[in-house]
Amino acid sequence: MDPNDALLAGFLRERSRIFKDIKQFLSMVLKYCLYLEKKTKDSSIKSYMYIAAKIRINLPPLIESLCLIHALYGYPDSSGNETGLWDYCKKAEDEKEDEEHKFWRFKFSDETSTLESICTSLWREPAYMFLEMVRDLCDIDGVDEEASTIGRKWLECLYDTNYLKPKTWAEVVADKKRPECFGVSVGVRTFVRPLFLYIKLSQLRKNGNNHVKLEDVNAFRRIINGKKNHDSKSEYTKSEKCGSCEIFFAGCKDTNKKNINMFGNCAEYDVIQTENLDRVLRRIETTNHWKDFKSACEEHFKEFNKLKRDNPSQDELKSYYAKIREAKPKMLQYQWKSDIYELVAVDSPCSK
Repeated sequence: MDPNDALLAGFLRERSRIFKDIKQFLSMVLKYCLYLEKKTKDSSIKSYMYIAAKIRINLPPLIESLCLIHALYGYPDSSGNETGLWDYCKKAEDEKEDEEHKFWRFKFSDETSTLESICTSLWREPAYMFLEMVRDLCDIDGVDEEASTIGRKWLECLYDTNYLKPKTWAEVVADKKRPECFGVSVGVRTFVRPLFLYIKLSQLRKNGNNHVKLEDVNAFRRIINGKKNHDSKSEYTKSEKCGSCEIFFAGCKDTNKKNINMFGNCAEYDVIQTENLDRVLRRIETTNHWKDFKSACEEHFKEFNKLKRDNPSQDELKSYYAKIREAKPKMLQYQWKSDIYELVAVDSPCSK
């Protein structure tokens, strides 16, 4: 088999599974909302009405995050033969609504400034959006559990085969009531991972310092006992911090450092807010490493814009995927250079 055909087959397999991941994730979110509504209704009608209003505010952005992932895999709107996610989530109130706004609502401009402002300000990956909703909904009478406990418990309900279930969790144990005290790694499939890392870094670099140090953070990882199967649901178990976090947050200069994850992927980046992130990114913005990383993300969105909106054919999907691979998607990773760790662009698995 031609290597390119094998890669395309891998993309199509990943594409065929994404809707299952999304439906399961959305089902978990809706079960949480129903659980919370019932719990607050039993305590007071005022709390019940308040939390219902909060859910109406928080749920649409989370669904849009799921829709964005679904759309980026080349799925059509509801007029095609395949299922449109937005219709699965929410029936259109106006049957005459323009199809472009009914599901394919992610039209990005070719202008870099507009592209960045849209894709980096509205959404993050679904697990992060869910935790933001949990933070907001837990700040209410009648909810006696901490947001970190609730968020972690519900994410653990997802099957291990679901790529929207983050691999790692981090939290500041000494001060659990801080709203920024917990976070997760980027939970998405390979094809869209560079995009969501770019979005995450673009958002986090705008934060100031929250004075949390790496030594105050506990890291947890999903530990799967035995072979991963469709029924396994592993919990987050305390683990060692990765090399990337120790280099960035603690200035580690151990040349033998192992387990250096992709820059920005780890859960710790959402827990520890630091202005140093913006300084580091400013330093590499003039290098080819950042330019290659960013330009590949922009090219992905541009090719997405060109994709046929109504049930794209196999050949159109093949062309879409080939153009993404030609852009050579990148991610950033620390590598030891002479006497210091430097961020360099490395190939994403979907570009190999």
